[in-house]
Amino acid sequence: MSNTAVLDPGSAAAKVPAGRAKAVANRFISVASVTVREVLRFAQFLVFLLYLVVGVLGFWLWGLAFVIGSFRLLLKLTRQLLLLISALHPPPTGWTGGGVAERTRAELQRLWNQRLLLYADIARPVGRQLVAWNHSARRFWHLPLLHKLSAVVIAGFFVVLPMIYIIPRPHTVQIVDRNSLSHTDGELRYLIHAIDLYDPLKTREYENEYAAYLGKFDPQGLKASLVEGHFYRLWVVGVRWNYLPVTVYPNIIFAEEVDKNGNEIDRHVAPE
Repeated sequence: MSNTAVLDPGSAAAKVPAGRAKAVANRFISVASVTVREVLRFAQFLVFLLYLVVGVLGFWLWGLAFVIGSFRLLLKLTRQLLLLISALHPPPTGWTGGGVAERTRAELQRLWNQRLLLYADIARPVGRQLVAWNHSARRFWHLPLLHKLSAVVIAGFFVVLPMIYIIPRPHTVQIVDRNSLSHTDGELRYLIHAIDLYDPLKTREYENEYAAYLGKFDPQGLKASLVEGHFYRLWVVGVRWNYLPVTVYPNIIFAEEVDKNGNEIDRHVAPE
């Protein structure tokens, strides 16, 4: 006769393994659901990053289109002017054949009557972009914190930082040395040292390199125009970064001489 006891399914001892199995199953389902939820959130975050990249690309394409459109408009006005001067343009409405002066007056009047079309060509794209930026700003304030930080970082790296290298900004300084050498990161560079005019304790270092996209083709000519001890308003692009492994300096695009107070020098007045 066997001594093995048969548990009654309804007894408390039989319910313990079943309860443990149910608890393990519930815990597994809970962990799986949380994992799936987090994976979906991460996927949504990646989609948001892709949205930011597309937005940055759209911003730069809009800027490029605005520049090209402005240049096209300038070419159109120049073409009209050249046709007017060459007397090959069809006679404008209102011209009675009274000579070049009358023809010019009639042509200018025609352009003035069409000024609303000119305003539309310029204002409509800008207005649409301002509305889009307004909607984006409202959307930004309702984003989660991580999304906000990501938007700020991406905008800083791909919008603000490139604009620092595109839009010149003024530095009013006194030139101290225009033939300084630097080899901080192993590369030999010629630097221009200066002191900030409004903060004498602050020193500035600049490089003098080509910047064809901003119309700078003669760095040596710019360097020759700088005189040590004189004061200048330097228009520069770029940033100062002196942390290895990369060392960069602002690049001088244009320089105009000023007096010791930072005011523009009147070349028509004889020096005292």
